[in-house]
Amino acid sequence: MKRLISALSSLCLAATSLLGTFPGISASAAQVKADAPADTIVYDIIPHGKTYTPADDGTKDSVNSYTATPGEELVLDWTVKNDQGTAGLQMTFDFSGVTYVSGGKPTSNGAYRGSPEFNDKNAKTTGELNYSLGGAAETKAADGKIIYTFTVKAPESGKATVGMKTGNNIVNKVVPKQDGIEHKFYFHGLEINVGGSTSPSSQNSTNSTSDTTKATTASTQGSKVDSSNMIIYNLVPHGSEPTVADDMTGNNTMTATPGQEIVVDWTVRNDQGTAGLQMNFDFSGVTYVSGGKPTSNSAYRGSPEFNDNN
Repeated sequence: MKRLISALSSLCLAATSLLGTFPGISASAAQVKADAPADTIVYDIIPHGKTYTPADDGTKDSVNSYTATPGEELVLDWTVKNDQGTAGLQMTFDFSGVTYVSGGKPTSNGAYRGSPEFNDKNAKTTGELNYSLGGAAETKAADGKIIYTFTVKAPESGKATVGMKTGNNIVNKVVPKQDGIEHKFYFHGLEINVGGSTSPSSQNSTNSTSDTTKATTASTQGSKVDSSNMIIYNLVPHGSEPTVADDMTGNNTMTATPGQEIVVDWTVRNDQGTAGLQMNFDFSGVTYVSGGKPTSNSAYRGSPEFNDNN
């Protein structure tokens, strides 16, 4: 059973420029979740390279969730989605529930240019950390870009949340270059559960935390490749990141509950400039329900030819 998607201009792309690593996906525990409002930036704190339960983008107070071992050292990524154009950013973090180790700007491909003011002198005592970026050229960061990374140690038991701190005299804001009017944003912190403790706030998450429904993620890595001039396509459950590294071939793999309905995203990275695209998909191992172009923030303009009759 195959599906054909074709969006051809007058030129077809050569195979060398079209085909990069193309990890697929065998199954997933993804559910349909709400998107954030179109004018709202979404910030997330997520564990780098770990399997976690994503927050619901469309719910302001939703959190990401990760089950840790006691005292586990974690690298946390502060990421951005749906950027509206950022020239200034001020944020206060609360690390009081974990042991703060260090923080720093990503070594490459960070969300924003410039050198932020980063004050973590109180992070190890009170848990408060201040980040401020001002005077930068306005940047509209791509979804999933990392603003900053933090290294922490999970508590020995119970649970803790790393998130945005609010209160009197605390300013959390993001502004564009032109009019200076503050952007709207949602901030989804990370709840760290030690020893399998779960939170009611995770009930709408992609992965359930019970033994029978918890989704486990593994990557079927292939061979290492130089992907610098390759387009990278991934099939991933909606709202999830690929488990295969960009410089590896292979398949993304997640475990689903029996008969679970899954929304699968076809994503692109490292695009080299696309005018035409033709791809055949194999859905023979699952029950195909429907397909369609994303309602917003799609990769390419135009109306593709989409044949799922078979």
